[in-house]
Amino acid sequence: LGSTLVKSGFLPVSIKTPEQAVVILLKGRELGLPPMQAFSSITVIQGKPAISAEGMMALIRQRIPHAQISFIETSNEKCVIEARRGPKERASTITFTLDDAKRADLVGKGVWKQYPAAMLRARCISAMARMIFPDALMGTSYTPEELGSDVIDVDSEPVNHNTQEPGQ
Repeated sequence: LGSTLVKSGFLPVSIKTPEQAVVILLKGRELGLPPMQAFSSITVIQGKPAISAEGMMALIRQRIPHAQISFIETSNEKCVIEARRGPKERASTITFTLDDAKRADLVGKGVWKQYPAAMLRARCISAMARMIFPDALMGTSYTPEELGSDVIDVDSEPVNHNTQEPGQ
């Protein structure tokens, strides 16, 4: 199956061997993701699985059906998300700013120059997911970009989070 998938040309270019394809397929199965969704959402970086911000949102919505996530602000300067696990829980607000990205030495990189609002959303979503919904992520709590990959989903939707210090 891995050989067929790699030969198909339908997998991300980062998946070069049948063994890599099988590993992502298996991790996707552990997470409850269909194979093609796993290939589009999961990246393995230095032996650690990472998932796109879009994939994180999908897992949260799938596993925590009463989760309430709202994007309060999303711009080229800041992303603010408000989230709670359920309607009776206190909401938390998570913020990730361009200043946070500068402190982390991210801004000079390609996708940060091209899509700052999307990159801020991705960082804010991953911080929110780790803080409020870690059980939904099952060990895939970082985005590829956070682990040092330039492979980023720039079309992820905004989300609301709980209160957190910037950059955490």
